[in-house]
Amino acid sequence: MTNPFNMSEDKEQHAFDLLDKNVNILSMYAYCFEVDVVGFGPWRHGPYKPAQPEMIAELNEKRKKSKLTASVAHCFHTKMSFRDAALRIWEHHKLAEASKGDLSICKTAGDVEQCKKDGRVGMLLSWQDPNCLEYTLDLEFLDIFYQLGIRNFQITYNHRSLFGDGCCERANAGLSEIGIKLIERMNKRGIIVDCSHAGDKTSMEAIELSKNPCIFSHSGARAIFDDPLHHNIDDDRLKALAEKGGTWGADTWPPHLALSPKLPTIHDYLDQMDYVVKLVGVDTIALGPDMAEVYPAEDTEWQKKFEPGFGRMMAEHNLTLPWMPEADSLEKYLANTTLGLISRGYSDQDIQKILGGNLLRVFRRVFGS
Repeated sequence: MTNPFNMSEDKEQHAFDLLDKNVNILSMYAYCFEVDVVGFGPWRHGPYKPAQPEMIAELNEKRKKSKLTASVAHCFHTKMSFRDAALRIWEHHKLAEASKGDLSICKTAGDVEQCKKDGRVGMLLSWQDPNCLEYTLDLEFLDIFYQLGIRNFQITYNHRSLFGDGCCERANAGLSEIGIKLIERMNKRGIIVDCSHAGDKTSMEAIELSKNPCIFSHSGARAIFDDPLHHNIDDDRLKALAEKGGTWGADTWPPHLALSPKLPTIHDYLDQMDYVVKLVGVDTIALGPDMAEVYPAEDTEWQKKFEPGFGRMMAEHNLTLPWMPEADSLEKYLANTTLGLISRGYSDQDIQKILGGNLLRVFRRVFGS
C-alpha cells in the first residue's frame, strides 16, 4: 500500500500498531455489511437474495485485515414500510449468524469491546429514514426496532418527513411536534439521535432538545466546504453538538469535500478534521466515511430520480462519485487516516479518541456498557 505522506517505516509501523491495539469504530461505512447477493442492498427495492457464503467470507476477511472493530450499519435508507424495514433488519441478524462468529450484532458499548477481544467485527444496527415508522403517533414501531437491535436512528433523510425537514428541502422548517416526541422516545429507549441528512434547523433543534449526546454520523465542515447538498455542518451546530458531548463523523463522500471536476484527496479530508478540532476540540471527532469499495453508478441515477431534492441538486451541480484514491478501500482508509493524523502531529491519545474512543463514550452514555 502506497504511503501518501512519505513517512518513515517506523512511523508506518506505529500507525499499524495503533490500529492493532485500538477499538476502531466507524459511525458510517456504506455497504459495509451487504445482505444481498449483488452487495448493493441499501438501494434496492423489492425482493432481495441472501448473501452467499463466499461473499460473506471475502467481506469478513477485508474487514479483519483493515483492523475494524465495529461500525454503525445502516440497514436501509429511505421509503420503506415497517414490515420491509423489520425484514431488512432481520437479514442483518441472519448475516451475523451465517458469518460463523466473524460478525456480531452489538447492542451495548461492552459488546463492541468484546468484539475487539474476540477478533470479531461488530454491527451497530441503524436506520436512515423515519418514514418506516408509518406515522404511528404512539411511536411503538420504534420500540420494536429497538428490540430488533436498532441503536442509531436518523431523524430525516434529505427530504421532508413527518418528523422534520431534511437538508435538501428548500424550506428549513425544523422539527415537527411528532418529531419532538420522536427525540424524547429515542432518549427514553436508548437510541442515538443521528442528525446527518437533517436540515439546519431540524438538527439544531434535535441537539438542543435531546438529553443524550447526538451524532452526525457522516458529514463535513461547512466552513471548509459549503456543499450544494447543504449536508455539511456549520460552526453553530458543531459547537452545540460538542457542548452536549456528541460526535461529528468525518465524511469521505466526494461531493461533501469538493465539486467536480476536482478529485478530493486525503489531505482535503484531514483539513476538515483539523478545522473541527480547532473549533470544538478533539473529543468531538469520529470517523464516518460514507464510501464503499464498490459503488455502482446506477445507484446515483436511481437516487436522482427517487429523491427530488437530491436529484435536482445532483443535476444542477454535476456531482460525481470518484472515491479518494488514498481511501478507496476500508484498509487504505483506516491506515492512511491514521498515518495522516500522525503526520499532522496528533498525539497517540487523541488518535485513539478519533479512531473509536469518542464514539465508544457516546455509546456508553446512550445505551450503556
